[in-house]
Amino acid sequence: MKKGLFASALALGLATGSAFAADLPSRKAPIVEPPPAPATWTGAYLGLDIGGIWLDNGNNNGGAFSGSPVVAYWDPRFAFLGNGGGSPNLFFLPTGVQSGRSGGGVIGGFHDGYNLQLTRSLVVGYESDFGGTSLSTRNANSSNYTLYASPFAPAGGLLVPVSQYGNKQLSLSWLGTVRGRVGWLLTPTILAYGTGGFAYGETSPFSFSGTATGWTVGGGLEWKVMPNWSVKGEVLHVELTSNHNNNGGWNWGWGYNRTASLNIARVGVNYHFDWTALFKSPVIAAY
Repeated sequence: MKKGLFASALALGLATGSAFAADLPSRKAPIVEPPPAPATWTGAYLGLDIGGIWLDNGNNNGGAFSGSPVVAYWDPRFAFLGNGGGSPNLFFLPTGVQSGRSGGGVIGGFHDGYNLQLTRSLVVGYESDFGGTSLSTRNANSSNYTLYASPFAPAGGLLVPVSQYGNKQLSLSWLGTVRGRVGWLLTPTILAYGTGGFAYGETSPFSFSGTATGWTVGGGLEWKVMPNWSVKGEVLHVELTSNHNNNGGWNWGWGYNRTASLNIARVGVNYHFDWTALFKSPVIAAY
């Protein structure tokens, strides 16, 4: 009898304990979210830019845009653009006058590039850009220009400035560059960089135009305001030189070298493509 009562009490205690335990809160480990992936600059990007462009007047190199200007000359004894013994009656020659002119305008366009983050702080890459410009300036006054002996027979003639071209605008219609970039991350989202490479553009002295080539160098800062968006500011110095038929006109300068020395300051916005998202595994919820 005693044994039966003890067994019944034991069973009742076990059942009560199990029910009480079921009412206690769960002690499972909390779910810990994985830390976000570190910011990376690796990948391609596209962007737009706009800024100012102006002439560097400190360069006295006899170019069409700086220093002693190059203007159109002719021999008034013969028809303009006529054939004077096998050579056109038109020559581009330095005036010998320090023009001291200035000019500026707006430059705007688009760019693309690719970054490769090599270390925690070092980023390398390339960028190409293309844009139109409103840059223009005017020739110096045609008085006191250097006069040249005419190569045409009979001897004794002079080449003089073409008056109808004497005060026409010189302009840069468009400009493009292809550059390398090397940068250092001041913070995970702020990149300071230097850049340099090839430059090309259409210079238009007088009523003639042609593509000039040269080089560019500069630097800037870029800030990733969001994972896929950044803004930047940069400055560039550009040197362009054109040389068309430089040996024509009995070496009197038909298509004489024309040099443009330019400075650019601009801002831009970039969209960065996240190529790594294509290779990420989908997240599968566990129940």
